[in-house]
Amino acid sequence: MSLREKFEVHDILNPKLWDSDNNLLEDVEQRLFAIIDQFVSTIEYPISIADVHLVGSNCNYNYTDKSDLDVHIVTNFDLINAPKEITQLLFNSVKAKFNADYDIKIRGIDVELYIEDITATTMSNGIYSLCTGKWVKFPTKLENLPDLDVSSQLKKCVDRIQTVIENGNSDSIESTINDLYMLRKNSLDNYGEFSKGNQLFKEIRNLGLLDDLKSAYKKSRSMELTLESMQLNEDSRASLLTKSKHSKKGMQRFKRRVKSRVANTVKQYNSIDMNKLFKQDILTVDIHVKGETDDYEVKISFGGFLELLKDQLEKQDGVLNLKAITRALVNGFNRDDVYIHCSCPDWQYRYAYYATVNQLNSGDEEHRPSNITNPDDKLGSGCKHVLLVLSNTSWILKVASTIYNYINYMEKHYQRLYADIIYPAVYGKKYEEPVQLDLFTDDDTLDTEKDTIDASNKYAADKNKFKQGNTQGVRFAPKNKDKITIDSEEPTEA
Repeated sequence: MSLREKFEVHDILNPKLWDSDNNLLEDVEQRLFAIIDQFVSTIEYPISIADVHLVGSNCNYNYTDKSDLDVHIVTNFDLINAPKEITQLLFNSVKAKFNADYDIKIRGIDVELYIEDITATTMSNGIYSLCTGKWVKFPTKLENLPDLDVSSQLKKCVDRIQTVIENGNSDSIESTINDLYMLRKNSLDNYGEFSKGNQLFKEIRNLGLLDDLKSAYKKSRSMELTLESMQLNEDSRASLLTKSKHSKKGMQRFKRRVKSRVANTVKQYNSIDMNKLFKQDILTVDIHVKGETDDYEVKISFGGFLELLKDQLEKQDGVLNLKAITRALVNGFNRDDVYIHCSCPDWQYRYAYYATVNQLNSGDEEHRPSNITNPDDKLGSGCKHVLLVLSNTSWILKVASTIYNYINYMEKHYQRLYADIIYPAVYGKKYEEPVQLDLFTDDDTLDTEKDTIDASNKYAADKNKFKQGNTQGVRFAPKNKDKITIDSEEPTEA
């Protein structure tokens, strides 16, 4: 199957975006800045924008009516105190949530946002800097179109897509979607926009198969959450945010959430109920939030972490590292339902009662009706501090580090408790190695005091897990035999 017919070559750049002098139209520029400002406001993890690049077909002469506008926010990952892979994972999560929450178009053109490291290489025939208002690379008009034949790869992709949709497993559908996007990204980075991988992605998108996958994923997750016997009887993160966005007062709180900040050091996440986590598979963590007027604590609980961690370990050949824990937490927070609570007065007087009635209160129950402050439960789902924590995942990296440090610390210093409780919970099997009895421990309760968690974090810092050359950290690359690939792809000449 040749994709030649999918190319359209024009004499001018897309007039919906560019004027006759190849300058970005002023109203388009203003709208893009507004979109980026809104996007960045949802990121609670520190980000330093070096530039914003427009790339792809709509910065070229070969745009079609199906071409989207790729907006790449360029930032320096080295300025963030975290491994690049984890940073990219968190940014991808924020980007995916933003694109899911907002259906953004400019003059009928879909806008796709990305966050990329400043060291990443973008191979595009046209690159425009939104920050400087100048072309980084002005596109050249094609004279000879590449004649690409991806019929064998397309058939494999279609077969896989149809299979995962028919099976209805959300994890398989999600993996397929991610593989398609990574296929496109890797292909673009290595061989440019006329590479086989990028054109294969476009063909799949044009056939409507990408939309079919996304619809199947939403349907599958809804069915799974309906049929599963949940350990928690609460409300979902997505529905809690939606409830606030659909309320005028709630939306006001949602917008004001950006004026508060979540704690940004691992030490501030030393209040985790490790017994509930490893015995009941329920994560309960207090998240410090610096509000506009005072400091508060948001208590979040959600279940399913251990099962998701086991899934990650299977993908990583049983290797437990920070990456596996972070991905399990991100997936759990995004998919499963949550309990919520805040120590602020707004929560206490307006939200605590209905949170108790609706069985989603993670703190002390409140049985006094809010007849004056919130009589009809029309103020949304929570205060701005709760909405801040629900709408971002930046704090998850700190929680993941705390859990990872605690596991390693318990294995070293409390081996019997590690062998009896933590190891079976994490790996789903009995610990079979010889165990050194704990000198001062004679029960089956994990030491989950703040001092112990602080000690585990210090222990991890002293070991300096992430020195260059370490093979036990997050640099492990899991194998995936089902990944979509393009065999022996070569760059094409335009």
